[in-house]
Amino acid sequence: IKPRGREELDGLAQKLTASDAKGEYIHVIGYPDRLGTAAYNQTLSERSAATVRDYLVGKGIAADRVVAEGRGEADPVKTCDDKNRAKLIACLAPNRRVVVEVEGTH
Repeated sequence: IKPRGREELDGLAQKLTASDAKGEYIHVIGYPDRLGTAAYNQTLSERSAATVRDYLVGKGIAADRVVAEGRGEADPVKTCDDKNRAKLIACLAPNRRVVVEVEGTH
């Protein structure tokens, strides 16, 4: 997890562990970019989501409230066709992400 991601997760964890928090369910979804095989990307997305789940649990969120899921190459936010590999990797960066959905909070 990059430093900026840790900051965001720390803030989220603080809100979710506050005494007046209403969060009941936290769904962590990992996504890779399209480079690599479908099987590799599925595994990578699962590992990314699990890493964020474990981080949140380590910050005091009950493990039974957090579900991690990898969605492989599904739902890209950006399409890139650059032939230069370095430019392609940079262009696809927004697709490499973890989304945290929280239900029941204020």
